[in-house]
Amino acid sequence: MRLITGDECGLLKECIPELSRKKKDPNSPVLPLNSMPDVTKEGVRRVDPTEIQTRERGVIDMVWMQNSDDKEYSFAALRKNGSIDIWNAEADDKKYFGRFSLERTTKNV
Repeated sequence: MRLITGDECGLLKECIPELSRKKKDPNSPVLPLNSMPDVTKEGVRRVDPTEIQTRERGVIDMVWMQNSDDKEYSFAALRKNGSIDIWNAEADDKKYFGRFSLERTTKNV
């Protein structure tokens, strides 16, 4: 599974839950069903590592635009300042992070 999220400070992140789970130790005690999952940060990566955190560019909404196949897809992010970023992505495998490119930005929609 692959999730793309945006936050109030303008960061877009790709999350792959399967990479976040720690390896189970067969000798560890069994945890109750209502316990928090034991996860790591390895399953989360920023879509654009150069994006500066600022509430002015906070992500308000996101939408999938096209999905030509399982490897290539596009999405758009609406920002608080009124701009729309259109991203193209390519992911070869579900267990590895994708490659993202900013196709274009439309200012003050």
